[in-house]
Amino acid sequence: MEKINGRLILIVDNVDEYSSIFEDFLSTCVERDRILMIITSRNKDILRDGGETTELEELSVEESREIFLQSPTFDQSPTNEETLNALCTEFDGFPLAIQQSISYIIQQRRVWSMDGAAYEIQDYLTEYRKTAPIARKLLDWHMGKLFNKYELTTYTTWIVSTQNIKEKEYGIHALALLDTLAYLNPDQIEFEFFKQVEIPLEHRTIENFDYSSQPLDQRKGEKIS
Repeated sequence: MEKINGRLILIVDNVDEYSSIFEDFLSTCVERDRILMIITSRNKDILRDGGETTELEELSVEESREIFLQSPTFDQSPTNEETLNALCTEFDGFPLAIQQSISYIIQQRRVWSMDGAAYEIQDYLTEYRKTAPIARKLLDWHMGKLFNKYELTTYTTWIVSTQNIKEKEYGIHALALLDTLAYLNPDQIEFEFFKQVEIPLEHRTIENFDYSSQPLDQRKGEKIS
């Protein structure tokens, strides 16, 4: 929390459901007039008892392209600009999807360069378009056509990344760990914890994998910060 004019600024991020817990929390903070609260949400009706609201619009194609071009790994050649415009259009102006794709492209360029190859924006666009129907089908199965463009776009970029991890050596084990770590606080996770991880049922083909044989076991007492 930060302070402005003697008041505490409390930022509550990504509140998409109005629950009794959130209601109690909100009423407690409102009673303390020294707290200025900023709530981010994709749910326009999250503030039932009033409050000032500001609706943020999606980024334009031009604004999305600027985010890409801020990275030194992207150039503004005519071919890249046309492809980049197409990719930004696919993303519907959602910053999270843009940032995920940038990280993925940078990583792939590092990997491909080791073999003397070049990973281009067009390569990512091809992967994204190939993956989008898969993401749509999975969201449809989980949510029954109730998903929005944000969820579809972000989920597609996520699948592109995880599918790439899966194809690596020990990649399926990394995904199994990600499944478990998703339920934990990201700070101060002890390496000792990884030795006790049970592989989820969807990874049953590697359920007997011995984590103790991995380098993590050699780093007892260390923590991820």
